[in-house]
Amino acid sequence: MVIKSDEQGSNVSNPTKRIRWATQRVTGPNERHIRQSILDRFQPRKTTSSEKKRQSADTSHLDGITEEPEDSEAGNGQESDGRRIYFNLPLPESAKDENGHPVTHYERNKIRTAKYTPLSFVPKNLWFQFHNVANIYFLFVILLGIYWIFGNPNPALSSVPLIVILFLTAVKDGIEDWRRTVLDNELNNAGTHRLVDWNNVNTSEDNISLWRRIKKATTHSIISTYQSWNFKRKDSATGGKSYAERAMDNRPSVDTRQSHRTSVLSIQSDASEEGIKMTPVPSPQPEAGHHTHNDRLAVADRPPTSFSFEPEENAQSDNGHLSAAGKSGKDFVPKFYGSIVDPFKQVSGKARFKSDHWKSVQVGDFVRLYNEDQIPADVVVLATSDPDGQCYVETKNLDGETNLKVRQALHCGRTMKHAKDCEKASFIIESEPPNVNLYQYSGAARWTQRDIRKPEEPGMEMAEPISINNLLLRGCSLRNTDWVLGVVVYTGQETKIMLNSGITPSKRSRIARDLNRYVIYNFVVLFFMCLVSGIVQGVTWAKS
Repeated sequence: MVIKSDEQGSNVSNPTKRIRWATQRVTGPNERHIRQSILDRFQPRKTTSSEKKRQSADTSHLDGITEEPEDSEAGNGQESDGRRIYFNLPLPESAKDENGHPVTHYERNKIRTAKYTPLSFVPKNLWFQFHNVANIYFLFVILLGIYWIFGNPNPALSSVPLIVILFLTAVKDGIEDWRRTVLDNELNNAGTHRLVDWNNVNTSEDNISLWRRIKKATTHSIISTYQSWNFKRKDSATGGKSYAERAMDNRPSVDTRQSHRTSVLSIQSDASEEGIKMTPVPSPQPEAGHHTHNDRLAVADRPPTSFSFEPEENAQSDNGHLSAAGKSGKDFVPKFYGSIVDPFKQVSGKARFKSDHWKSVQVGDFVRLYNEDQIPADVVVLATSDPDGQCYVETKNLDGETNLKVRQALHCGRTMKHAKDCEKASFIIESEPPNVNLYQYSGAARWTQRDIRKPEEPGMEMAEPISINNLLLRGCSLRNTDWVLGVVVYTGQETKIMLNSGITPSKRSRIARDLNRYVIYNFVVLFFMCLVSGIVQGVTWAKS
């Protein structure tokens, strides 16, 4: 379908819009409300004045076909404020409480998709089971049978079917939730390399709730008791001897080892092998005028780039003339992006990367990831093993795609490689609040750039934007990259994958929901039947 212009004789070309009737998306009347309610479950969003005008405006029509308005802010679900993460910089006084602890508390990286705990299993499971109206109906009948006026001779026996059904359903739910707990523990205890022995000012180790301390103490006591019992059991099985003592018991004597005979065939083969001499072959030496490996890889007339990492002496050829970069009349000057590493900062040098659990990762931590590793949290990439700052991730756990996606490291952090570089890095990351959008991220890195030639000067304020191309999301896997160095911005339930997963749903079939409605109908019918029968029986009994 082509929109024709009203002016037939005009020579001005008007742009046409072609819409295929078979692929036109027809929006329902409640589609925007449903979509907005899903976004509001995760983040409360403030409606701006532009959105109010857009919502109140009339929808444009095109020959009876409704066009969708361009709404770029509908999927953001962002709050007006964000978060500021400090690295090797002291927190301002506005970000501290009266005890000196950070005011902002971030989510732990430990996740739990299970619905129950050992303490809440019985009441919570009964609460879910009595969402079934049939269970409420039979419980009501059992409670009525307790009174003698209803003529139930054994009310305890009538409650057995309901108790059996509740028990079997609870066992099934408990097994399913136990499997979720096992998978959660495997994921929370997975290994990653985290920077330790340095001060992360964004979190406080002392700010642990009393309930968490009780749980930790209980867990440690149970584990220590089990280990001591297991050690005693193994000790009694081995007779109280150590591994070295048991190994010496089976050791052969000196006479047994010296009396070992060698066969005649072995002696002959050894004598024949001794007569064969290996001819020494010298290693090939580089000849005069032979090109090195870098010379063979060099391409003639290749324009240099700011990411080529070429030495300065290569800018000129052997005869002293300018190379291809200088043929245009001026030398090539790469763009200066700055560096977050402070060359004048004094550090202790004790920081190191240590293998730790995922649940120990916190907001503001430095992490080092290796090839085939899974991403433990939402991480901003600072440096990679690639000279161009590239790394490749597989996002099939997020969107089901198996093709690799390219992520870039920040220009200001590509010089970082070791733990001491992380100690010297001083910068701030201004990040947006957590949201469910997997394909958009907005942030900025800010630092003070100091000139190494002028150490007495205070420095210059610099900033670099951070987008989704600089972010590694939790659940992705690192591929075709030796290592990646980054910092954590979102953990646990605030990561994008956990915000999109939502709460663990309760399994209820459609027939179970229909059965609730039928039970209510039957209860209403039986109630009126009993009411009418009681009234008639009372009137008849009064007359007689």
